[in-house]
Amino acid sequence: MKILLTAIGRRVELIEHLKKYLYVIGVDINNNVAAKEFVDKFYIVPKFDSNNYLSSLLEICKKEKVQGIIPLFEKEFDILNKNREILRENNVELILSNEKTIRTFNDKENTDKFFLDNNIKTPQKYTEGDLEDESIYPIIIKPRDGMGSRGVFKANNKEEGKFFYKYVENPIAQKFINGEEYTVDLFCDIDGDAITVIPRKRIEVRSGEVSKTSTVKDMDIIKEVIAITKKIRFFGPITIQCIKDDDGNIFFIEINPRFGGGVTASIYSGIDYSFMIKSILKKEKLEPIIGNFDEKLVIRYDRSVIK
Repeated sequence: MKILLTAIGRRVELIEHLKKYLYVIGVDINNNVAAKEFVDKFYIVPKFDSNNYLSSLLEICKKEKVQGIIPLFEKEFDILNKNREILRENNVELILSNEKTIRTFNDKENTDKFFLDNNIKTPQKYTEGDLEDESIYPIIIKPRDGMGSRGVFKANNKEEGKFFYKYVENPIAQKFINGEEYTVDLFCDIDGDAITVIPRKRIEVRSGEVSKTSTVKDMDIIKEVIAITKKIRFFGPITIQCIKDDDGNIFFIEINPRFGGGVTASIYSGIDYSFMIKSILKKEKLEPIIGNFDEKLVIRYDRSVIK
């Protein structure tokens, strides 16, 4: 089975894992990316907002007889989803959640509304006018359409709050929750059913991506995440951020419908995404394996590609 991954950049470990059962074709706008050396075949493609982005992908899919596409970059989601049927007409399955899900979670204002409408705990949101009130601090200020934890700042007083609110483009402000941070690697089948739910502690983060993480069988988080899958339809890999405070309350921060940078921790804990994706492409039914994984501490590091 052949899959195409977009924006492969540095996703070396994910690619190495997916090659277990899949022939992996990688594309990127940049020729000099580390992951290029690890895919089965590599192509340069135009930027996602280029007029010939989609036609370029379709040409590759036809040439290579690609059966599935997994996008790794949020900015590509809209155009790929809008052309989902065209891809299917060419026998290519887009392993990505639907338009409603994409629009809900690509915009943090929409995400906040989804949480509130469904009685899912999330940090209180503040307006620019609230920033004068010292009692709300500390708070978190982040871009409304940001990706991961890049561009996220903690403000401890109103001077910092007002500064970061102006510094961050298109900002939103939320209450700071003191507690343990978790990322959850969720994978859902084409019917939206949760197949795997792997919580992992965010021990250390560097440049917006986790560098130390440990997978944990926290059934409270697992149950809450499964409950979320009943409120909105997911398909494929999903990355969820949450915080568990000292009283055991779980506050959900954001959801990204793609593989997270630290998903390799779940792979090392025994989750076989390569098999699951192969099964989806073969239209085989997947059985849930909730809680069936090993707890592992994963410490990530950099390596170099020399050419």
